Amino acid sequence: MSDIETLGEIAFDERVLSSARPVLVDFCKHGCGPCDQLLPILREFAREYENEVAFCKLNIEDHPSLALRFAIRSAPTMVMFKGGTERARISGMTSRSNIERALERLLHEDA
Repeated sequence: MSDIETLGEIAFDERVLSSARPVLVDFCKHGCGPCDQLLPILREFAREYENEVAFCKLNIEDHPSLALRFAIRSAPTMVMFKGGTERARISGMTSRSNIERALERLLHEDA
């Protein structure tokens, strides 16, 4: 069963920017209600897309330099990477269907 990998600064470039497959990174923080509500939805997607997309989360309070590097201004913010570049971003709580549409676009766009 696939789950969401918790990232730190050291693993970020290798796991996300150098990944052979697309990656969704959930930039979150401790005690964030919307972040906590989003996590079970992202876990479902991690199972559904386990062979196609990697799912990671990164706490922006623990890693402020990465939050700054990617201009993360609020939590939750989901950033989708493909080929080492940002391809989509969803800020704030959103519906499952919006996330699914973004994932499908990510998978079917040309690299």
